[in-house]
Amino acid sequence: FWLDRGVDGFRIDVAHGLAKDPEFPDLEGGFATGGMAVEGHPHWDRDEVHDIYRDWRRLADGYDGERMFVAEAYLKSPERLAQYVRPDELHTAFNFRFLMSPWEPSSPCPCWSRRR
Repeated sequence: FWLDRGVDGFRIDVAHGLAKDPEFPDLEGGFATGGMAVEGHPHWDRDEVHDIYRDWRRLADGYDGERMFVAEAYLKSPERLAQYVRPDELHTAFNFRFLMSPWEPSSPCPCWSRRR
């Protein structure tokens, strides 16, 4: 609908939350109810979401001119975020970890700390 009207692209809010465990389990244990995707969470960062984005990308690429998808995905690692911006998926993503790093040249960037 919007692409037919000339929209150049979309920001996809909570891009890591578009697919859910089909069993819709209750959240138990250490799963927070916040928006950051943690490994094994039944509602965040599921592999099935990538099939959806590949379909969307094929659709957008079928239009004349350039269209763009921007992921708002709050993930725990750069490796997981990189899966969203593969050549056949979304075009780019916000880097929230980098955004929250200290504005001090001498400070190491905690953006992608391996600590959990």
